Amino acid sequence: MRIIKSLIDDNYVYSSERMGFLYESLYINKNFSFFKGIIRFGYCFYRSLKHTTLKIFFIKKRSGIALIGSYNNYETIKPFMNEMELNVVSFLKKYDKTTIFPLFYVYVLSVLTFPVTILLFVYGSRYVKTSFKYCLNEYVLIPPLRIYYWFLFVVVKPKFIIIVNDHICYFRSAVKVAKSLSIKTFYIQHASVTEKFPSLFTDVAFLDGEDSKQKYLSHTKATTCKIYLTGSSKYDALWHIHKPINKIINIGIATNEYDSLEIVETLINSLKNKFIIYLRSHPADKRFLKWEQMAKNNHVNWSSSHEESVFDFLKSVDSIIAYNSSILLESMITGRPSFSFQLSHEEFDHYGFQKQKLIKHYKDINLLTDSIESGRWECDFTKCKFYYELYGDKDAGESTKNIISLIKKEILCK
Repeated sequence: MRIIKSLIDDNYVYSSERMGFLYESLYINKNFSFFKGIIRFGYCFYRSLKHTTLKIFFIKKRSGIALIGSYNNYETIKPFMNEMELNVVSFLKKYDKTTIFPLFYVYVLSVLTFPVTILLFVYGSRYVKTSFKYCLNEYVLIPPLRIYYWFLFVVVKPKFIIIVNDHICYFRSAVKVAKSLSIKTFYIQHASVTEKFPSLFTDVAFLDGEDSKQKYLSHTKATTCKIYLTGSSKYDALWHIHKPINKIINIGIATNEYDSLEIVETLINSLKNKFIIYLRSHPADKRFLKWEQMAKNNHVNWSSSHEESVFDFLKSVDSIIAYNSSILLESMITGRPSFSFQLSHEEFDHYGFQKQKLIKHYKDINLLTDSIESGRWECDFTKCKFYYELYGDKDAGESTKNIISLIKKEILCK
């Protein structure tokens, strides 16, 4: 039972009731079925045919391995790539100077380990059984991922493993296998976190600031993970373009998968005659093409999150409007005022920005417009320090350098 619970926990994002993805508006009204789950598994298996290369076994031995699964992950790891011996392994999509993970062979192995997947269902909670209908694919991958990682790490003999996402099976499985082989494991935070996130389980965690630390420890009495508050490598570049903004002309509207297309379009139409608007969707939002078309239809600028970095996007605007997005904090780190606006039909303060009074939240477009034009922005830049440990310090913008130094120190102390 212990190993079964551990395997289920690998799929934390879907198996944890605290994470509660089944209760979110994106999923709660969907009609899940095992048939749909099987179809999704088959599609993902077919898509994995693009990833059959075995180059991963020929990466530089006895160096570090960083595992990433998105462009946001890549942006976090990129500053480290030229500064230390590091093999960056990406899932599903290849980025510059990365090695693609050959998921195809994991799918092949899953045929042999399917009886274990059945046990995960049989011994899982009611919540886990329900989540199987949506994410059968992820549960099927967990047992073979453990096997594949074991062979990979035995062959490559990495000095250490870095993850930047701590709740998806690709990364949780890797850490557990690495720890069983006495390989040092590190977690580098890549975005703002919530109390729903899992307990820290790597040997060492580099967190952005006190906010992250409090949230991670809010549901854990004790942790064996050593915590450093270092800020984020993503914040280094942002701090270097930090400057006070006196007047807002260019406004970036950043959306995510929870936001309403209709509400965002109404906001654009209310602002575009007074300001220059840039629209940008979250890279994980499957409505990417709809957002792009919205920008074209309303004759506003489009920023593709698949092609343009957050850094370059923020450089082109004077301010950000978003709802429950870490870009609100990132904007303020650069000195640009941020505004929270009700872009979703749901009301929630995902990261606690409103609770901490980092920013002001608006529901009325006219009040938002008046605030922007009047210069009464009600952003408390001093509270960025709670989220970004180095904010305003002499070491601000040096997170990457500090993290590398600490990794080297931790490896020597092994």
